[in-house]
Amino acid sequence: MRRIQEAAAANYQYTGRSIKQRQIGYISLHYKEAWHRLSILDALIKT
Repeated sequence: MRRIQEAAAANYQYTGRSIKQRQIGYISLHYKEAWHRLSILDALIKT
């Protein structure tokens, strides 16, 4: 019984970590896209 609980806890920690990493990756991707669009707009305004 204890082994099952330990395995469940480890699995929960792992999935929690991967979800967090995925969210961070998603946010950073959107941030990069937004920054790219801003720089294009900036270049268009300046020219």
